[in-house]
Amino acid sequence: VFNNIECFFKKMNPEQYCHEKVVNSGSNFTGAFALLSNDRRLSIEAIYAFCREIDDIVDECSDMALAKVKLSWWKNEVEKNFDSSSNHPVLRALSSPIKKYSLQKTDFLEIIDGVAMDTNHEPFKDWNDLDIYCDKVAGAVGRLSSRVFGGVDDQIIQYASILGRACQYTNIIRDIAEDLRKNRCYLPITLLKKYEINSSQQIFENNLKFTNMCSEMAKINHGLYNLAFKILPKEKYKEQRAGIVMGVVYRTLLRKIEHSNFNVKERKVSLHPFKKFWSAWYASWGSIPS
Repeated sequence: VFNNIECFFKKMNPEQYCHEKVVNSGSNFTGAFALLSNDRRLSIEAIYAFCREIDDIVDECSDMALAKVKLSWWKNEVEKNFDSSSNHPVLRALSSPIKKYSLQKTDFLEIIDGVAMDTNHEPFKDWNDLDIYCDKVAGAVGRLSSRVFGGVDDQIIQYASILGRACQYTNIIRDIAEDLRKNRCYLPITLLKKYEINSSQQIFENNLKFTNMCSEMAKINHGLYNLAFKILPKEKYKEQRAGIVMGVVYRTLLRKIEHSNFNVKERKVSLHPFKKFWSAWYASWGSIPS
């Protein structure tokens, strides 16, 4: 499936390959990586590069049958990487973190399974179906990341899962128009029906209904951020501060979307670099700003 792997090795090692993936992504998460020690930074970059590789399969592949083949290949390679070793640079970069931080194979497989849901996308019936999807594509990422940031227990895993889901909710609100152009809608049908909105481009026809619907989802989204940060023990703030930064930056993005009156049709709402830096700097002290 990947015939160009050898050429990457001629130019860069697996860690450099992952770092390039991170640098080129422009993600809101990348600023938090600078808070980590070199070893932890390389590990989280490998996790992020893995997520990018998986996401890009569905986002860039017009043939969903081929996308399914590629995702199946990745599942096999993940299994192989836990038993022996894979030749893909991202999985090679993950070999050491998997052992050092007890990264769970189930979380990597959940990410692939979540993205696979987009190869045959169907609107989610209700909030529970949406949460199952969000836990796979984002909660699993949170769980993997929390293990790299520091020691974990059931409470930390619960916090990381909910925070990942909260960030994914924010992505969904921000990307409503972009997703519709790909014939996808991640808003639960129960929410659409409540506001008598169709899951198509007609979603924007009644601005008041659309705004009220997004306001309800944003309120639920804020509840997830609040719940996640409430669950995280205060004595773990410093250890998990990179995750806190990620959550605070995304919560700040949600507030900007709200202040725009959910004007997400014509443009993709983003944070100004200074605002992103300020939010990250404030949270980097190991506290959670309100």
